[in-house]
Amino acid sequence: MRLVLAAAFILTVAPVAVHGQPQKINALALETGTRARILEAAPDSKFTVITVGSATPDSLHYSLAGSSPTRSLGWQQITQMEISVGRHRHGGRGLVVGLLVGPLVGIWLGANGQHGETRALNELGGFVGGALFGPIIGGTAGFLWRSEKWIPVYLPNGDHRPT
Repeated sequence: MRLVLAAAFILTVAPVAVHGQPQKINALALETGTRARILEAAPDSKFTVITVGSATPDSLHYSLAGSSPTRSLGWQQITQMEISVGRHRHGGRGLVVGLLVGPLVGIWLGANGQHGETRALNELGGFVGGALFGPIIGGTAGFLWRSEKWIPVYLPNGDHRPT
């Protein structure tokens, strides 16, 4: 049982540690068409998803996601910027979670309200059912769950506060 728990921990946490390692991207090296998000210096501002038009030493030229007019913003007006390196699915992680949680839920459901020999048979049936359907449900949920990875950008104004 310890081996299963250790393997589950490694399969769940190790990809997060490798996936979350920071990379350094210079804002002036951004290519046209790069998907990014910026946080303006205004109070109560939120991240705005943009498409980079061009980056010069004094300003960023961009268009909002889904619109064509180009806008310009000085680097001093941007407190934080991140670029997208793509979207990914979580099918493997969902499969592992389903494989671990499914049998436990099956045992719990099989044990409800029963005593004696029938309870043991119901728990066994719940374990088998959970072991079969847990990975299917977890893998499907993980496949449907998509997220985007954002990497911090070091701004020309010297402000580089990655999230």
